[in-house]
Amino acid sequence: MRPLFISLRLIYCSRRLSGPALPAHLILPSMLNSFFVQMNTRAHSLSGLTDHVSHATGVRRGDLNPGDVLMLYTLNSVYSARFLNNGMFAVSGGWFDSNHSVEVLTTIAGCTWGGKCIHQDLVASPGMRVEFGNRVLTSVLQRVVKIPGPLLN
Repeated sequence: MRPLFISLRLIYCSRRLSGPALPAHLILPSMLNSFFVQMNTRAHSLSGLTDHVSHATGVRRGDLNPGDVLMLYTLNSVYSARFLNNGMFAVSGGWFDSNHSVEVLTTIAGCTWGGKCIHQDLVASPGMRVEFGNRVLTSVLQRVVKIPGPLLN
């Protein structure tokens, strides 16, 4: 039990704004509860989401040229999405491989946190999920690799 309590103390103390770190025996359960409630409500509030989007790194629609390929490494699968002239993508991997035998032409609606908020300008952003035009939602993106079309012949 002691190592878990010490790790919680380090999390709490690292989030304090000022002052010396509290010894483990002085941290009250109410302090930990308020820390986790504050952290969780910030993560799911509208201001928390908009703050995350303003700092989000990833591939935006304007960054893509026809022929570019995105390799999307999610928690559970790997997807390949080739950008076409008309805003469509030829997608394979993950759900598409298990349900179709060829590349599927679809759009990418944007990136989401898994709920109803979607960022339509982001095509792929680590820490978020990709929602395809056919309503397929990936697991959380771990890594995104953009391969420029001219490198692929």
